[in-house]
Amino acid sequence: MPLLPLLLLTSTADAERAETWAALICTRAEGCPEEQHVLATWAERRGAALIPLESLTDAALAGGDALARYRAAEPERALALLGEVPLTLSPDALFALTLTVGQQRLAEGGDAAGAFAMAASCSDARMADLPRLDAASLSAYADAAEAVSGSGALTVTADAPQASLYVDGALAGPVPLELTLREGWHRLSVAWPDRRRAWTAEVTVADGGALHLSAERPVVDHPGAVEVAAAAALRGGPLPPELSDALRGWAAERGARLLLVEVLPEGDGERFVDASGRAWSLAVLTVDDASWAVETPRAPSALAWGVGAGPALLGGRGAAALEGELRLSRSRVGWSLRLGLLQLSEPVWLYEDRSVRALPTVAVGPTLGREQGPYGGVMGLAVAPYALGGQGVLGWAVTPGAGRRLALEARAGATDEGWLAGASLSAGSAR
Repeated sequence: MPLLPLLLLTSTADAERAETWAALICTRAEGCPEEQHVLATWAERRGAALIPLESLTDAALAGGDALARYRAAEPERALALLGEVPLTLSPDALFALTLTVGQQRLAEGGDAAGAFAMAASCSDARMADLPRLDAASLSAYADAAEAVSGSGALTVTADAPQASLYVDGALAGPVPLELTLREGWHRLSVAWPDRRRAWTAEVTVADGGALHLSAERPVVDHPGAVEVAAAAALRGGPLPPELSDALRGWAAERGARLLLVEVLPEGDGERFVDASGRAWSLAVLTVDDASWAVETPRAPSALAWGVGAGPALLGGRGAAALEGELRLSRSRVGWSLRLGLLQLSEPVWLYEDRSVRALPTVAVGPTLGREQGPYGGVMGLAVAPYALGGQGVLGWAVTPGAGRRLALEARAGATDEGWLAGASLSAGSAR
């Protein structure tokens, strides 16, 4: 189950949980570029920072710092830094680097034979499709390639299954593996599907010699750990024991609680509609801080508020309405409590000796809809102590920024004092 190339970092108002990390996972084998765009838009509206998942392959604990130093260094320095890069480098990268170092040494009058010998051994004495070299360097490399004629044996084992051996950047096969290599310098790497870091080694194979090496799977590999944890969560199982400490430390360093978010076709949770009109939703999987057990909680309740104003009609009388609202929502279904004041254009008699123009209102009832887009509801209404009845509301809401909501609403209903109608513009918080 591939990961969407996205990590979501959101902030909360809770000081004890200042940050929350979430990995977004897609259930479609071909990937979810369209859904990724929709999710990115959703996150941006809530003030979230988006971090491309592929960039985490260059994270410090996944070898990114060493890789960055290697890429930025001059060729001679880069060759010395190879041993610090816990990643598989391509055959062309190794070949070009060793050739470049040899060419530079030759131009500076230094000893270039060793670098050209490395280039020849790690490329299997390659002579076709060579990078552009000056005549002296080409001749020196050709001599080195011709001199590489012997071979030696190499045996590689690993302390964990599903390992693959790469020799000079090219896949050699699954570990354990026995093979024959040309004599000379070689760069080995052993990779696992649940790790971004690889075990690496630089070896010199002697003609007729034999080497036996054992690769150790990296334990601390945070981006890879997130992927494994996500996969375990989706299967409903516990986290791999060897990753518990790494993940615990990774979250603790950020004062964070790790969240894993799965993208599902239509269901409970936050709902999205992509450009093709397909509906998607988010379900949150939490990892318990103490036991590291994975749970799928119910969608959390969310409380939001708003204040609105607009014109109204009650029993043929014009009015101005001011209203405050509290919304308690779970997914698309919620409850709305509205307290307001209705200022009538002409007085009404409450009793034989008392007339008023300002009347308090209370409305409560269920609503259906999201924080943005269309919504509706049916509510019981009291215009105290003048009238009792009910109203239906239809509206359209937008979320112009993180935590903010604007809504335009129309309402109509009936009371024991006549028909009710009105419209309002409201502003408030978004859950």
